[in-house]
Amino acid sequence: MLSLKLAVMMAGFFLGAIPSLMGSILPGLRKSLGTDEKILRWLTVGFFASLTLFMPAVGQLVDRQPSSETFLILGSLLSSLLLVGLLRIRAALPAFFLAIGLGFSFACLSMGTIYLMPLTLGGKPSEAFNLGFISVALGAFTAHLIYPPLEKRAGLKAAILTVAGLCLWPGLVAIFNKSTTPALETSVNTAFETWRFLLILGVFLLYFVVEITLEIWVEPYFKDAGRAHWHLFVFWFCFLLGRFLAYWFHFNDPWFYCLAAFLIAVFLGNLAGDFSTNSTRVFGLHLAALFLGPLFPGFLGIISEGYPRRQAEMIGYAMALQGLVFLGVPRLKGFVSSQSPHRVFIFGAFCSVVMSVLIMIDLLSKEPTAAPPPTPRKQTRPSGSRAATITAGGWS
Repeated sequence: MLSLKLAVMMAGFFLGAIPSLMGSILPGLRKSLGTDEKILRWLTVGFFASLTLFMPAVGQLVDRQPSSETFLILGSLLSSLLLVGLLRIRAALPAFFLAIGLGFSFACLSMGTIYLMPLTLGGKPSEAFNLGFISVALGAFTAHLIYPPLEKRAGLKAAILTVAGLCLWPGLVAIFNKSTTPALETSVNTAFETWRFLLILGVFLLYFVVEITLEIWVEPYFKDAGRAHWHLFVFWFCFLLGRFLAYWFHFNDPWFYCLAAFLIAVFLGNLAGDFSTNSTRVFGLHLAALFLGPLFPGFLGIISEGYPRRQAEMIGYAMALQGLVFLGVPRLKGFVSSQSPHRVFIFGAFCSVVMSVLIMIDLLSKEPTAAPPPTPRKQTRPSGSRAATITAGGWS
């Protein structure tokens, strides 16, 4: 089980690294191989469109497959192979089909890994997701930090081959530790109503918009504030720290996530004031990252506990929203980059307030779970040669 935990954490690392690497690899393809910009656009659209379409379908297959390591292994091996295929791209149509394959492989890797997190890492689903998604955030951070210098020093081909080789390891570790994992046990026996699931999907959508808006905007803002690399490091460290603290102190109550979303709105709304200086805004962004970190794993935990028999499928629908939002990143990036800090803070605060309200509606609308009837307790009292038995209904 220890080795399977290692495979899950390594796969989580690449869940964060691969989307980040796409943003670093594509400019390198254009510069080093002379790849046409139209081909790069087809790669991006094909990847995120296939990701959006395949996530729910792969989730259904994961729920029906008794050994979910299969999807982690398939996603790891196929992603490694298709990353190497990027070096052979010369035309738009092959690029599009390669991107579709990458989206499918990433969907397999995502759903297999996320499904295995509560089974291998222990604790409640939200706790397991917080621990597992520490490696996801670490992968995204490391990709931004390590890949550009690696490509500059070793060249594009060597950098992609290195990443593809490392991507093999989660699958290889899982192959040598393959076993049938038990179904996830949960104390919740009733499924959410359809409207409640749609409400949770709205929460996910708002979360992705807030996270991506901040990711787009913080780097140029930190450059204007000075010491950009240091501030970016602290921002992502706070993101990781928030997940670690939520895991360590067992912050798995949905009301905590409602409060966290509200506090993000407070921090961002407070920073929109004209009295805020650059230093206070930077500090407020770090605090916002601290509370933003645990939200996504916590929302996954809510869905996992609410749909014990269809958890991978429902998580797949939520994850598909991420691909949908990423498809709109170019337009969102253009919108965010053209706005003043005041408007960006207001936009983020508004989305966070709505997110907090939707979580509150979901929590307040839940019907209290009826307590099971007490089991009759039997006692015996000696009465001559036989015992008189006391039950809930009296003597017998």
